[in-house]
Amino acid sequence: MLWDFDKYARIELALNTSGRLILRHPKANAPEANIYTKGQEQTLWRSILKSGLDVDASSVTLFDGLQENGRLKAAEAALTRDSGTALAFEAWQLAAFKPVKIEMRVNYGKPQLAVMAVERAPIVKNNRPVAPVLQIERVEDKPQGKPQGPKNKIARAD
Repeated sequence: MLWDFDKYARIELALNTSGRLILRHPKANAPEANIYTKGQEQTLWRSILKSGLDVDASSVTLFDGLQENGRLKAAEAALTRDSGTALAFEAWQLAAFKPVKIEMRVNYGKPQLAVMAVERAPIVKNNRPVAPVLQIERVEDKPQGKPQGPKNKIARAD
């Protein structure tokens, strides 16, 4: 389900014991610079990218395509456990994503950042698949300008 910013207004970007970035409810001693609120998802994502650190896959979900039923397909993390389950997204893998839509979600009661994206066809070199490079339009912050009125003004005859 989507993150309820009314109930949990703040999200902390922190390191776990493995040195990977995670999202969590802010601790009492959390630095303000590491706390994000509603509407700051893009800033949060850019902060993750700029850090160059790996992100724990249980805290961030990257969607890189569509399934046959039209639902989004989650990208596989670059680092996996021996069991094959996702462990972490490496920095190069995160940098390949240019988010078109970012959402905060609740995953088993914990905050989770969901990045929506679309994947191009995979490249194959030496009969081995190469990690996909995503070609999607980057979402930039637009400067807040003066609101514009209607473009077509209709003259009224009184």
